[in-house]
Amino acid sequence: MVHILDDSLNVELLRLICSGTGVEINISELSERLQKHRNTTASRLEKLFSKRIIDRPFHPLTLLFAEYPLLVIEKANLPRNRKTNSWIEKDPHIWAAFFVKDEEYNTLLIELHERISTESRSHYLRVRNTFPLRPSI
Repeated sequence: MVHILDDSLNVELLRLICSGTGVEINISELSERLQKHRNTTASRLEKLFSKRIIDRPFHPLTLLFAEYPLLVIEKANLPRNRKTNSWIEKDPHIWAAFFVKDEEYNTLLIELHERISTESRSHYLRVRNTFPLRPSI
C-alpha cells in the first residue's frame, strides 16, 4: 500500500477525486486534468480501489429522487362566481374545497397531486380559461 502512495500521479489522482462534489467518477475529466490517457487513469483508479485505499463512491439516499404524491392544503381568497366554481369542480387535482370565513381567506382547498411534472402544467397552458381570473390590483 505504501508503494502506491509513493507515486505522485496516484496522490494527485486521489486529491482530484476527493475534492469533487459528485457521486460518480468521471474518468475523462480526470484524464484531462492529469494530462494522461484514459486507460492509464482507469488502471490507476482500479489499483487504488483494489488496494482499498479509497472506496468507490456511492449514493446512500437512493429514494431521494423518487416522486411521491403531494397533498396540499391551502387557504385562498377566490371570487365566488360560476367561473371559479366550474374551475374547482373540473380541476382533477382538487380533492375537496370548502368556503370558509377565516381572516382574509374565504376558501380552503385540499389538492392531491400524484406527481409533479411538466405535462400537468402543459395541460393547463393548452386549455384556455382554466384558471379563474385574478382580481386586478
